[in-house]
Amino acid sequence: MCLEVGCGSGYVICSIALALQHIYSQHPQDNQQQQPQLPGPADALQQQQQRRHQSTQEQQLKTVQSLKCRSTAGDQQHMQQLPPNQQQHPCRQQRGCKLIATDINPAALTAAAQTLDYHGVHDVELVQADLVAGLMPRLAGTVDLLLFNPPYVPTPDEEVLCDGIARAWAGGHLGRRVTDRLLPQLPELLSPNGHAFIVTVPENKPQEIITILGEIGLLAEVVLTRSADEECLQILHIHR
Repeated sequence: MCLEVGCGSGYVICSIALALQHIYSQHPQDNQQQQPQLPGPADALQQQQQRRHQSTQEQQLKTVQSLKCRSTAGDQQHMQQLPPNQQQHPCRQQRGCKLIATDINPAALTAAAQTLDYHGVHDVELVQADLVAGLMPRLAGTVDLLLFNPPYVPTPDEEVLCDGIARAWAGGHLGRRVTDRLLPQLPELLSPNGHAFIVTVPENKPQEIITILGEIGLLAEVVLTRSADEECLQILHIHR
């Protein structure tokens, strides 16, 4: 299962679905024998697995739950490399792989649905939820890949719950009010071989997050640092 929390415009979860579609087109015979093998769509996943000489195309995923699918420049570039409305290998052929995307904002879910529809992706379950509220215990121990691009900008705490577009970036104290709510749920969500990737910035104190995760039995490290406009994004890779 693959889960993205806070799906926004839907580019990330759509990229994952199209990556699955590509794998099916390259190995159609595998559809009759086993679950699809999914290469990680995120740069951090690719670099981490390459460094460890693992084969991303041999990694078996059961469900993709999409926690935060706001688009980034990298996501949009990946999407532009794939033709829209690929009807030859529709995502409804993705046997054994579940994709879920959540967002608290109904307008974001509408935008995500439009993105998925434009690219011919029909098997992503879009759920209006505050993080993963209402999805447990259904998803307990089943998430193989979890992606979360939270509101990470440090702001006054009262902005975290405000209405409007500011909610997409307002992270409250240290930019972590939303992130810190998800961290304690990761041990229950992740499958035994599950991986999570969370976007942070230096103001979020990633090393402190790593310490918090260690206290609840998870390993974490910064696997990618990238400048985006005036921000320095740091991707945390989390696993057991």
